[in-house]
Amino acid sequence: MRIISILLAAIFFFQIACSSSSGSKTRNETSSTSLQAQGQLEKYENFGEKGACGYDESYWAADGSGFTNSEYEPSTRSPRYLETPVSPDGGCSANYFIRAGTDELIPFRLYKNIKFSEIYVEFYIYFKSGFKYPGGLKIARFGNNEQIGPFLFLEYNYSNGDPVVVFYTYNKLTDVEFFTGNIAYTFPEDKWIKIGIYDKESTPNSPDGQSILYIDDQEVSNSGLDITRSTGLEKDFFWIGGNHSWGAQTGEGSKPFSPGDSNLLYDGIRIYNMKP
Repeated sequence: MRIISILLAAIFFFQIACSSSSGSKTRNETSSTSLQAQGQLEKYENFGEKGACGYDESYWAADGSGFTNSEYEPSTRSPRYLETPVSPDGGCSANYFIRAGTDELIPFRLYKNIKFSEIYVEFYIYFKSGFKYPGGLKIARFGNNEQIGPFLFLEYNYSNGDPVVVFYTYNKLTDVEFFTGNIAYTFPEDKWIKIGIYDKESTPNSPDGQSILYIDDQEVSNSGLDITRSTGLEKDFFWIGGNHSWGAQTGEGSKPFSPGDSNLLYDGIRIYNMKP
């Protein structure tokens, strides 16, 4: 009887613990994943709830740039937000529409004029089935607004049937790459893909910075301790959703321009101040 009583008590306390930890997810809570960021959550953007899509203008537009769509298609042809496929956070997703034949299109940018020495950003992307890949596709970038400081790029080169995730740090002032961590990788279609980018600024010309790329919570590229800048300038902006195609500008890739209309979706942007 004593053993049975102990077991019943354990079950009771387990049920209490489960019920107290459950509940609806608020806008500032993180999803449960195998890779948990340890730093403070600075910002979460899920582009609104179903039927009320949008973004937080009080944050993103504070410096006058905000959620930019300077070359976006009219809403009658390509809605700015989509509610299907269902986003990871259950709300809306931002729709990056790429017109056939376009190059260096600026679809939208999530931009904030802040300086940071350490940052971790995660977000989701979704390639719809039959996506028409340009020679190169910029997925995210961090950089210096004066255009002469340090940069970090995440791109996708789908040329010649050999998909490559392009991940590198770059010094705009001297036109030198500090770190190149490209990997052969094919992003799946019709599936939400989680991207995580960690970036720690080095002291000028000293190998004490670091850049790491995660795909679906798995580390796929890591610079190790490395130089990320040669001057005192820090990165002070980040784009999630960038231009294409760098192929037409540099001669890289056999398909520099977008061969057809396509949609790339973004959602669930979370910004932390520390490495996961």
